[in-house]
Amino acid sequence: MFKADWTTEDRCLNTIRSTFGQTGYVLDTHTAVAKDVAGRFVDANRPMIISATAHYSKFARDVLKGLRHVPIASDPVELLASLRRLHARPTAHDNLESAVRRPHVQKAICNADVSTVMDEIYCFLRR
Repeated sequence: MFKADWTTEDRCLNTIRSTFGQTGYVLDTHTAVAKDVAGRFVDANRPMIISATAHYSKFARDVLKGLRHVPIASDPVELLASLRRLHARPTAHDNLESAVRRPHVQKAICNADVSTVMDEIYCFLRR
């Protein structure tokens, strides 16, 4: 049997905040929705498992908003630094942090033909 429901943005953000306050664990926004909805279906006779669907760093601005650490800047590097200062569980997403610190890749607009797109992909891979 499957059950489904929805939640509001405020409830999602409050779930992020309350979970962090109780456990030190930071939920991503999708998992916070799942936890809020699951809370409505709890049955003491049946275990419930919620599987995190993403790392909270991917949603840094919203997560910080939920934790009431409203970010001043929108710079991804600063947002991730703000999350790191929380010393939360799970730990910071090092690969994501290193990706946002890399210089931005030049975007290319290609003609809609396979050989042009393939050439652009090969150029990208050689960089």
